[in-house]
Amino acid sequence: MSDVPARCSRCGNEIRVSEFIALESLKCPNCKSQLILDKSTVERGANRLAARKEKPPEPAAAPESNPTTSNGVSSLRRKRRPESKIRQIGKIGVSDYVISWFIFLTLTPVLCLLRYVDFLAESDVLDLIYGGQIAFAIFYLVILVEAFSDDIFDGILCLFLAPYTFYYLFVKSTSFVLRAILLALFAAFGYDICLTVYAWIIWAIDYVTWWINTGALNG
Repeated sequence: MSDVPARCSRCGNEIRVSEFIALESLKCPNCKSQLILDKSTVERGANRLAARKEKPPEPAAAPESNPTTSNGVSSLRRKRRPESKIRQIGKIGVSDYVISWFIFLTLTPVLCLLRYVDFLAESDVLDLIYGGQIAFAIFYLVILVEAFSDDIFDGILCLFLAPYTFYYLFVKSTSFVLRAILLALFAAFGYDICLTVYAWIIWAIDYVTWWINTGALNG
């Protein structure tokens, strides 16, 4: 709203009044005669007043929703889609998919040749198998740490369900290089890893059986 000049039709006195004031209330404070507004001022004020009345009220802003909460309960799960990033190698941009496939197709034949073809002495092959299983266990632990840092529910499942660890790695994880390395190690030493795990399971069963029988005999 702005003030506009109004002139007295009798004494010529000029005062400033609101452009929206009613014409019949325009009286000169000196001689009480009719005040006169400029015609353009009257039309401009009427148009602005009509536009203000016709303008619909602005809708109330919707409250912002917190994506981490649902019905007041914090969500412990975080959704994330695996996306391949572009990495600059010199002046060439290479995606993580290409890098992971290059690592897998390069590392797997080399490890398989060293493991199953008679290139090394028997003692060296045993050392290679032992080292390959240790490397697989280390990368497996790295996956567990990543799963817990990404989603505590996925981390718990990976900790107690070994098959779910591979599901997480190949479906949810974005560590494409880690995926390629672990798959290459499993391709070369998967048979040895299964034998080792089987031996540990048998040892655990025998130990638990012995402990139960010993306790029963002492009782």
